[in-house]
Amino acid sequence: MVGFVFILVGFSLVSAVACDDNQTIMRLYSVSNSHVSAWDKNTGTYLEEVCYNDVFGLAYGGLNPHNCTGDNRVLSLYSSSNSHASEISEAGYDYEVCYGDLSCVYDDSVGDSCSNDGEIVVRMSGDYNAHVSYGSDVNYPVKVCCATNGVYWKDMNGKVISEADFGDSVQMVAKGVVGGIFKIMEDDGLPFGIGDDSIRNVIGSKVGSKLVGVWDIKKEDLDKTVDYEEFYFEIGGKTSEYLAVNKNGDDDPMNITIVSPVCGEYFDEGAVVNIGVIASDADDEISGEVKVDGNVVADFSNGGITMSEVFSVPGNSQVVVEATNTKGEKSRVISNIMILDKSGSDYIDGKYVAACIASPKDFSNIAGSVIDFDASTTRGIRVSGGVRYLLVPSAGDIFSWTWKFMPESIVREMLNTTDPLAYKFTAKFPILGDNSASLKVDMEKDVGGTVI
Repeated sequence: MVGFVFILVGFSLVSAVACDDNQTIMRLYSVSNSHVSAWDKNTGTYLEEVCYNDVFGLAYGGLNPHNCTGDNRVLSLYSSSNSHASEISEAGYDYEVCYGDLSCVYDDSVGDSCSNDGEIVVRMSGDYNAHVSYGSDVNYPVKVCCATNGVYWKDMNGKVISEADFGDSVQMVAKGVVGGIFKIMEDDGLPFGIGDDSIRNVIGSKVGSKLVGVWDIKKEDLDKTVDYEEFYFEIGGKTSEYLAVNKNGDDDPMNITIVSPVCGEYFDEGAVVNIGVIASDADDEISGEVKVDGNVVADFSNGGITMSEVFSVPGNSQVVVEATNTKGEKSRVISNIMILDKSGSDYIDGKYVAACIASPKDFSNIAGSVIDFDASTTRGIRVSGGVRYLLVPSAGDIFSWTWKFMPESIVREMLNTTDPLAYKFTAKFPILGDNSASLKVDMEKDVGGTVI
């Protein structure tokens, strides 16, 4: 039997759109398998623009972005228009496509990640004499990965922002800066920063090739200024764009999801199981743990985690993901799975149950006292004579269900039944405040199921 307890409380894709000239890195004739033109050539026929602000999520603010500085080359062409491309500049490929503060490498690894922690500007069919596609074309093997030495604001999910709410946590990101302190200021409108309000200093931490600081926007920060429209930060001689803070903002929800394993899945003894967690909260930092059968196996923050775990002990196992954000909001997600006992290639007789409550979610804040319960994703497996049988509630297979509701200590029990009201029903909670429910599911060892 497996118990489930919960608490109820009261890759960068380039877009085929026009962009400003100073944001255009290059032009393509088509989104894939294309020749290349410079940003200002073939403007009437090469309509697919590769835009800096689309690739990096923010506009480039420097002057003369198309000038070549010796270290901002993106790729080389044999001519400025209708051209094939090459990784290196040499005789025959001596026209250079350059842009801003970009530093680019050519990466032929599988997937959408970049070895320089940059973004995929375009992809090439090969190293030399190549056609070019947008960065989303996974059929082209060479990724032109470019990193920028810019500074900018991001929310806690990694989206570039120019606005935030009071009480939010926001990220300050600096590329091309080795280390240091983020100095947060508020612009008072005088030239050269004279009289600007000093808000707070934040020590940066190295994350890949970037330096990242987190600003928790507090009342004492806002008390240091009279307006909240033009916050900026300085670091390493660089200055960010403005961040406007809404003093009467709202709170975005924290969402935690176990992508894998799905509750009710089954695996053979000794299986390597992929565990995938998505963790989203735009305005708070998440601190979370992944537990397997009560033991902490990994920590995670915003974005989540992908990992693998060996399940070597047969029986019913439980993956629990628990998280808390900077405002104290809690979340817990549970995935119960079944690990089948084997001896060599033979399955050992036995039974397994994975109790799964699809709704309500753990730590839900629910208005009212009437709650819809759904445990129809519960699964069972019995092994008899080495044959595996899968049991599914909605298929008419027989289970025993025992619900217990607290703090009233009310028990709802339906034994050896196919009645859907055993696992899908509505309950009323007479007491406001913290309420909880637990579910235990059992089944007969030798009854029902479909051969798998």
